[in-house]
Amino acid sequence: MKRLTCVVAATALAGGALAHTDEAIADAEALLKATIERAERREASAQDISIVRYHLLEMKVGAGKLSSEAFCAQARAELQKLATADGDEPVKAEIGLRADKVAAMNSSPELCRQAIDDVDSYLFGADPPAKTDDEVKEAERAAAEARRRHKTGDLDRTSATLAEIAALEAPYTAGRITRQSYCASDLGALLADFARWTETLAQAGQTGLLAQISARRRLYQFKALCELK
Repeated sequence: MKRLTCVVAATALAGGALAHTDEAIADAEALLKATIERAERREASAQDISIVRYHLLEMKVGAGKLSSEAFCAQARAELQKLATADGDEPVKAEIGLRADKVAAMNSSPELCRQAIDDVDSYLFGADPPAKTDDEVKEAERAAAEARRRHKTGDLDRTSATLAEIAALEAPYTAGRITRQSYCASDLGALLADFARWTETLAQAGQTGLLAQISARRRLYQFKALCELK
């Protein structure tokens, strides 16, 4: 299973939660249905189904449709299945390395949050958000370099787009612009285009399920923050 790096993980627990919307839930439910149908045709694995079910749980708790307590219990059970389900061996191994954290998820909200942060960082990728002026400048410099390399054919579209996304996110995460300015930026359109592009790659067998989910999570996180339909 191919994994998309450099994508901010969406943790969905009360306290440090990232909100999601009913649209995100509906999208995750549709993805689960499609993945189950693909599994019936032997085009997807039991591991894929567990990953999408876990993703759906995060969308539900982020949208306020599932309590934190219920989420922790259900996510724990799904992650324990994920560690043994037929599928990608490196994914099973990495989740297995987190078995103790996963087992402790019902012990306290903090231990649950820590486990989810760790799992999401591995599954969906997580670069720390920009917090300083220097980090904002570095994100902008990296985006400019990515544009140059993509134009000359030295960098693929996915990597170039991720650099652009990071540069647009950086001023907001560093507190340099308001939410209103952030939401009025070109980021929403770019995230939507990136989600469609990732879907196209997946249909062509050029990227995997985790990449699709990562792109969708980022889009719906933005929509929820900006209260977009």
